[in-house]
Amino acid sequence: MSYGRHQSFYLKEHWITKGLKSFNNTNSSLYRVNGYLDLGIGKNMQQSLRFWMESSFMVRTEQDSIRLTNLGDEILKNDIGCLTNTSRNIIHYFLASDIEKKEDNADSIIWFFNSLQERTFSKDYLLSELVLFSEGKISENTLKRDIDCLISLYVSKEKANPEDRNISLLADLGLIQRKDKDIYSKARIRRDKLSFSALYFILLHQNSINNSFLTIESQIQNKNGIGKIFNLNRVELIEIFEQMKNEGFNIDITRTNNLDTINLGKSNLNEFFSSKLWRVENEK
Repeated sequence: MSYGRHQSFYLKEHWITKGLKSFNNTNSSLYRVNGYLDLGIGKNMQQSLRFWMESSFMVRTEQDSIRLTNLGDEILKNDIGCLTNTSRNIIHYFLASDIEKKEDNADSIIWFFNSLQERTFSKDYLLSELVLFSEGKISENTLKRDIDCLISLYVSKEKANPEDRNISLLADLGLIQRKDKDIYSKARIRRDKLSFSALYFILLHQNSINNSFLTIESQIQNKNGIGKIFNLNRVELIEIFEQMKNEGFNIDITRTNNLDTINLGKSNLNEFFSSKLWRVENEK
């Protein structure tokens, strides 16, 4: 289980950019003993950045080889600053799901979006539930740091000035909202931050691993489904898919054996990366 490996640092706006720029073929200062000096960050921050790069599926380690994934390579080439909603939505998807067998899963984030049933909560409540979920195998101090990091990652803070570099990469998605001093709630992703391109990528990615995801029921009820990852209900999700179809995405919903099946035609991830769907966002 991967808890506390972020070293109490949440994913900042410029960190994925910094991590991607550090790569040269299979060499990266992220994985050198004193690489933090080249990265211009502290030693603990280097460990944290490495965790975020791996848990967001930017990087994959295979035996002694360290390389960018296809996703990491595409973001490096097309959105190095992670400025688009497409990149941020996809990064959130990989942090909040364990559909890929990553060396470092963000287990507290995965638990929060997939397993936590309560919609309104305090940090203390989250901690008590996470302690139960981890079956007492992880120290409360570690889990408390995970909860603090989770809130910092997804709750928006106003910048003190335009040069503030401590804003989270994912906070403006609106997936967690502060209701009171220490009361928060899950919220559906802000519609102006939702990327149809990202959702299409996610469907293609799920289908490449397990096509049983391609029903509305699976997207709402199953772990790693779009409904759970983005806090969307059935009606909202069907409405979004219909809008995607109207925007030219190859997606259709048909009724088969009492299931609403999602059809993507012959589309695949390789075609997605080479198409305008990846390079030109269709954001609303």
